Amino acid sequence: MKKSILRNQLHSFSNKFDRDYESHIRASVTIVFAIENNQCFLLFMKRKENQDDPWSGHYSFPGGKVGEREGFLEAAKRECLEEVGVNLSDEFLVGHCDDYFISQKPNFVIRPFVYIIDKRSSLINCKREVDQSFWWPLSGILEESVCEHRSFETFIGEMRRPCLVYENHIIWGITLSIFNNLLTKWQGQEILGNLLSPYELLP
Repeated sequence: MKKSILRNQLHSFSNKFDRDYESHIRASVTIVFAIENNQCFLLFMKRKENQDDPWSGHYSFPGGKVGEREGFLEAAKRECLEEVGVNLSDEFLVGHCDDYFISQKPNFVIRPFVYIIDKRSSLINCKREVDQSFWWPLSGILEESVCEHRSFETFIGEMRRPCLVYENHIIWGITLSIFNNLLTKWQGQEILGNLLSPYELLP
């Protein structure tokens, strides 16, 4: 993985962007890569089934809502530690991807932070929120996954949406859009092609 190339394509961290969204519901996620034995692994988790969680049972990156006295980055690191037991140091922070806005909830903004760490950390799942967590090989996801459309329950009812199927695990929705945005920035082209709907950004 060319960290310098990826760093050049991402936004640098700045607290000033936190103030741009004072009227929004804010959330952060962490996209964590681990380099080990010349292989690159990516951290995913599967959320617990919970009727009060609109993303119940989804595969996702660690993350959650930003607290009243937090910034995006503080929340990202806290959530990663709470959900999967990975303590992230700022020295491994590469930058952040484009902010993501949920079309059904336009006042809801998600900021994805990217970290590249030296090796895979042990994962300790929060029993209340996390069903499983994984270090998946990036080469496997890109080379062995299958892109297709399936029916999913969304905020506005059942819809047929694009998804990425890897080892019988299904990545779709917000997580897939954020992942595709990251890969597009890194590689300079749409990795997953026209299967995915455009990344949603404010004008």
